[in-house]
Amino acid sequence: MITHIVTHWVKPDQVERALELFEHNGRVIKSVPGLVHRQILRSTTESLRFTAINTWESEEAFQRWMEHPDHMLDSYGTTLSGPAGSDYFEKYKNAGDFDSRPAESDRYEVIPNP
Repeated sequence: MITHIVTHWVKPDQVERALELFEHNGRVIKSVPGLVHRQILRSTTESLRFTAINTWESEEAFQRWMEHPDHMLDSYGTTLSGPAGSDYFEKYKNAGDFDSRPAESDRYEVIPNP
């Protein structure tokens, strides 16, 4: 599995348009095989910051989305105040794996970007 997390900074006068694009992208992305989970978050402290979290079964599934003809990445250009911040994550462990041990025994390991 691979999770793609993107932070979008929206121009103050373009919030409604950005929300429309998020909704449209959501409808399209659900048609791409391999999507596991999609979530759009809006910051409670910085109302112009939105974060999209998309989890895919594989890197190949994610690439299908990036190459999809209806992927609207370019459409965001006029609504954003700068380039989107983007990062990729691989699943490390299930949450249950950590819940069974005391917090002080948890160890963290940096996993490089694919």
